Amino acid sequence: MQKTDEERLAELLTTDKERGFKEIYAQYFSPLFRHACKILKDDNLAADTVQEVFIILWTRPEDWKVEKNISSFLFSCLRNKILDLIKHEKVKANHFDSLIHFNNKQHPATDYLVRENNMAQLIEKEISLLPKKMQHIFKLSRHHHLSYKEIASETNISEGTVRKQIYYALRILRSKLSTSILFILFLF
Repeated sequence: MQKTDEERLAELLTTDKERGFKEIYAQYFSPLFRHACKILKDDNLAADTVQEVFIILWTRPEDWKVEKNISSFLFSCLRNKILDLIKHEKVKANHFDSLIHFNNKQHPATDYLVRENNMAQLIEKEISLLPKKMQHIFKLSRHHHLSYKEIASETNISEGTVRKQIYYALRILRSKLSTSILFILFLF
Protein backbone atom coordinates (compact mmCIF):
# COMPACT_ATOMS: atom_id res chain seq x y z
CA MET A 1 0.00 0.00 0.00
CA GLN A 2 1.40 3.34 -1.09
CA LYS A 3 1.59 6.17 1.46
CA THR A 4 -0.22 9.44 0.85
CA ASP A 5 1.72 12.64 0.72
CA GLU A 6 0.29 13.55 4.16
CA GLU A 7 1.54 10.28 5.67
CA ARG A 8 4.94 10.69 4.01
CA LEU A 9 5.30 14.23 5.41
CA ALA A 10 4.21 13.12 8.88
CA GLU A 11 6.72 10.30 8.85
CA LEU A 12 9.46 12.58 7.50
CA LEU A 13 8.73 15.11 10.24
CA THR A 14 9.28 12.42 12.88
CA THR A 15 12.40 10.89 11.31
CA ASP A 16 14.11 14.03 9.93
CA LYS A 17 12.44 16.97 11.63
CA GLU A 18 14.29 19.73 9.76
CA ARG A 19 13.79 18.29 6.28
CA GLY A 20 10.16 17.38 6.99
CA PHE A 21 9.49 20.86 8.35
CA LYS A 22 11.04 22.50 5.27
CA GLU A 23 8.88 20.41 2.93
CA ILE A 24 5.71 21.10 4.92
CA TYR A 25 6.54 24.80 5.02
CA ALA A 26 7.16 24.90 1.25
CA GLN A 27 3.93 23.04 0.52
CA TYR A 28 1.56 24.73 2.98
CA PHE A 29 2.76 28.28 3.55
CA SER A 30 1.05 29.73 0.46
CA PRO A 31 -2.38 28.10 0.97
CA LEU A 32 -2.36 29.03 4.68
CA PHE A 33 -1.27 32.57 3.87
CA ARG A 34 -4.01 33.02 1.23
CA HIS A 35 -6.62 31.66 3.63
CA ALA A 36 -5.45 33.99 6.43
CA CYS A 37 -5.42 36.99 4.05
CA LYS A 38 -9.03 36.34 3.04
CA ILE A 39 -10.12 36.45 6.66
CA LEU A 40 -7.81 39.09 8.14
CA LYS A 41 -7.57 41.40 5.11
CA ASP A 42 -4.01 42.32 6.13
CA ASP A 43 -0.99 40.68 4.49
CA ASN A 44 1.44 41.38 7.32
CA LEU A 45 -0.94 40.13 9.99
CA ALA A 46 -1.72 37.06 7.90
CA ALA A 47 1.99 36.27 7.44
CA ASP A 48 2.63 36.67 11.17
CA THR A 49 -0.28 34.40 12.02
CA VAL A 50 0.87 31.69 9.59
CA GLN A 51 4.39 31.93 11.05
CA GLU A 52 2.92 31.32 14.51
CA VAL A 53 1.26 28.16 13.19
CA PHE A 54 4.60 26.89 11.87
CA ILE A 55 6.24 27.73 15.19
CA ILE A 56 3.68 25.46 16.89
CA LEU A 57 4.44 22.73 14.36
CA TRP A 58 8.18 23.04 15.09
CA THR A 59 8.10 23.47 18.87
CA ARG A 60 5.19 21.24 19.88
CA PRO A 61 5.34 18.02 17.87
CA GLU A 62 3.03 16.29 20.36
CA ASP A 63 0.20 18.57 19.19
CA TRP A 64 0.31 17.59 15.52
CA LYS A 65 1.00 13.90 16.19
CA VAL A 66 -2.53 13.61 17.52
CA GLU A 67 -3.75 14.64 14.07
CA LYS A 68 -3.16 12.08 11.34
CA ASN A 69 -3.60 14.74 8.69
CA ILE A 70 -1.00 17.54 8.73
CA SER A 71 -3.02 19.87 6.51
CA SER A 72 -6.07 19.66 8.78
CA PHE A 73 -3.80 20.26 11.78
CA LEU A 74 -2.25 23.35 10.13
CA PHE A 75 -5.61 24.81 9.05
CA SER A 76 -7.12 24.09 12.49
CA CYS A 77 -4.19 25.86 14.16
CA LEU A 78 -4.57 28.76 11.77
CA ARG A 79 -8.29 29.00 12.48
CA ASN A 80 -7.63 29.02 16.24
CA LYS A 81 -4.90 31.64 15.92
CA ILE A 82 -7.19 33.86 13.83
CA LEU A 83 -10.02 33.47 16.35
CA ASP A 84 -7.63 34.38 19.19
CA LEU A 85 -6.47 37.38 17.21
CA ILE A 86 -10.03 38.52 16.50
CA LYS A 87 -10.93 38.10 20.20
CA HIS A 88 -7.85 40.09 21.18
CA GLU A 89 -8.71 42.86 18.71
CA LYS A 90 -12.25 42.96 20.07
CA VAL A 91 -10.92 43.33 23.63
CA LYS A 92 -8.60 46.12 22.47
CA ALA A 93 -11.51 47.85 20.73
CA ASN A 94 -13.62 47.56 23.88
CA HIS A 95 -10.81 49.06 25.95
CA PHE A 96 -10.42 51.86 23.42
CA ASP A 97 -14.18 52.54 23.47
CA SER A 98 -14.11 52.52 27.25
CA LEU A 99 -11.26 55.04 27.24
CA ILE A 100 -13.12 57.30 24.82
CA HIS A 101 -16.27 57.03 26.96
CA PHE A 102 -14.21 57.88 30.06
CA ASN A 103 -12.70 60.93 28.35
CA ASN A 104 -16.11 62.04 27.07
CA LYS A 105 -17.40 62.18 30.63
CA GLN A 106 -15.27 65.31 30.88
CA HIS A 107 -13.35 64.37 33.97
CA PRO A 108 -11.61 67.58 34.92
CA ALA A 109 -7.86 67.69 34.73
CA THR A 110 -5.79 68.70 37.72
CA ASP A 111 -5.02 72.16 36.38
CA TYR A 112 -8.73 72.72 35.79
CA LEU A 113 -9.46 71.79 39.41
CA VAL A 114 -6.71 74.12 40.63
CA ARG A 115 -8.10 76.97 38.55
CA GLU A 116 -11.61 76.28 39.76
CA ASN A 117 -10.43 76.27 43.37
CA ASN A 118 -8.50 79.52 42.90
CA MET A 119 -11.51 81.20 41.29
CA ALA A 120 -13.82 80.02 44.07
CA GLN A 121 -11.44 81.41 46.70
CA LEU A 122 -11.15 84.71 44.85
CA ILE A 123 -14.95 85.02 44.50
CA GLU A 124 -15.47 84.26 48.19
CA LYS A 125 -12.83 86.84 49.13
CA GLU A 126 -14.54 89.51 47.01
CA ILE A 127 -17.95 88.60 48.45
CA SER A 128 -16.53 89.02 51.95
CA LEU A 129 -15.41 92.56 51.01
CA LEU A 130 -18.96 93.64 50.13
CA PRO A 131 -20.82 95.78 52.67
CA LYS A 132 -22.24 93.50 55.40
CA LYS A 133 -25.92 93.97 54.53
CA MET A 134 -25.27 93.51 50.77
CA GLN A 135 -23.07 90.50 51.52
CA HIS A 136 -25.79 88.87 53.65
CA ILE A 137 -28.46 89.42 50.97
CA PHE A 138 -26.17 88.17 48.20
CA LYS A 139 -25.30 84.96 50.14
CA LEU A 140 -28.97 84.28 50.84
CA SER A 141 -29.63 84.56 47.11
CA ARG A 142 -26.64 82.68 45.69
CA HIS A 143 -25.61 80.26 48.43
CA HIS A 144 -28.98 79.46 49.98
CA HIS A 145 -30.96 79.87 46.75
CA LEU A 146 -33.73 81.95 48.31
CA SER A 147 -36.07 83.99 46.14
CA TYR A 148 -36.21 87.80 46.39
CA LYS A 149 -39.50 87.46 48.23
CA GLU A 150 -38.04 85.00 50.78
CA ILE A 151 -34.99 87.22 51.34
CA ALA A 152 -37.23 90.28 51.82
CA SER A 153 -39.30 88.37 54.34
CA GLU A 154 -36.22 87.14 56.25
CA THR A 155 -34.40 90.49 56.34
CA ASN A 156 -37.47 92.70 56.81
CA ILE A 157 -36.75 94.84 53.73
CA SER A 158 -38.68 95.32 50.51
CA GLU A 159 -38.31 93.05 47.49
CA GLY A 160 -37.17 96.06 45.45
CA THR A 161 -34.33 96.71 47.90
CA VAL A 162 -33.30 93.04 47.71
CA ARG A 163 -33.29 93.25 43.91
CA LYS A 164 -31.14 96.43 43.98
CA GLN A 165 -28.72 95.00 46.56
CA ILE A 166 -28.14 91.88 44.44
CA TYR A 167 -27.83 93.97 41.28
CA TYR A 168 -25.17 96.20 42.90
CA ALA A 169 -23.37 93.21 44.43
CA LEU A 170 -23.14 91.55 41.01
CA ARG A 171 -21.96 94.78 39.43
CA ILE A 172 -19.20 95.21 42.04
CA LEU A 173 -18.14 91.57 41.76
CA ARG A 174 -18.04 91.67 37.95
CA SER A 175 -15.84 94.74 37.92
CA LYS A 176 -13.43 93.38 40.54
CA LEU A 177 -13.35 89.80 39.30
CA SER A 178 -13.18 90.24 35.54
CA THR A 179 -9.43 90.93 35.42
CA SER A 180 -8.62 88.60 38.31
CA ILE A 181 -10.42 85.65 36.71
CA LEU A 182 -8.72 86.27 33.38
CA PHE A 183 -5.42 86.29 35.23
CA ILE A 184 -6.21 82.91 36.84
CA LEU A 185 -7.36 81.40 33.56
CA PHE A 186 -4.22 82.37 31.70
CA LEU A 187 -1.86 81.80 34.61
CA PHE A 188 -1.92 78.04 34.10
